[in-house]
Amino acid sequence: MIYPAVAIALLPYNTLIVAAGVAAVGCAAGVIGTFGVLRKRALVGDAAAHATLVGVASALLITGHRDLAVLLVGGLLSAIFAIVLLVLIRKFTRTRDDAATAIVLSVSFGLGITLISGMVSRGIPGSGGLERFLLGHTASLTAHDALLLGIVSIIGVLCIVVGLKEATMVAFDPGFAAAAGWPAATIDLVLIALIAVMVVVGLPAAGAVLVTALVVIPPAV
Repeated sequence: MIYPAVAIALLPYNTLIVAAGVAAVGCAAGVIGTFGVLRKRALVGDAAAHATLVGVASALLITGHRDLAVLLVGGLLSAIFAIVLLVLIRKFTRTRDDAATAIVLSVSFGLGITLISGMVSRGIPGSGGLERFLLGHTASLTAHDALLLGIVSIIGVLCIVVGLKEATMVAFDPGFAAAAGWPAATIDLVLIALIAVMVVVGLPAAGAVLVTALVVIPPAV
């Protein structure tokens, strides 16, 4: 009989690295995604995920570095910009929420694909294989990449643990939270930011197309 711990120890080194990195991201995304689902923000995460391609391509184009941390920072900035743009469209136009989400999602995703395709066709250094962020590149994660994903995931979960009472109240009854004197709007923004972070961190594991599943399916189940 082979015990689970022994079986895990017998796995190849690269498999252990990939499993550790993806497991950390999956656990954190499930925890943080719960509050996004409760606040009915699942599609917001989807729009942010599709917008990350613009940031990834722009980060490489501006810095010239293919480092994963640099690319993820670029993806995070573009995801936050997409969320802000979505809020502005909802606030200052008569566009419905679903239509606004579809507009931001489709335009940002199309722009990202255009940027990546143009960079690859022009032979810009480091652009080769950048399209892997579309569907993820789990098998090619390095120990450094897995450590980065693990650290960010742990920080995200710790943020939820520290503010669990406040986050739960805002998720279930934001009106009561505001009436009780809590900064409900600020807490809500922090939750949205955490969702954006997990969407970006999940890019290497699931890609821009499927990363939303990490923050939606576990809470839905």
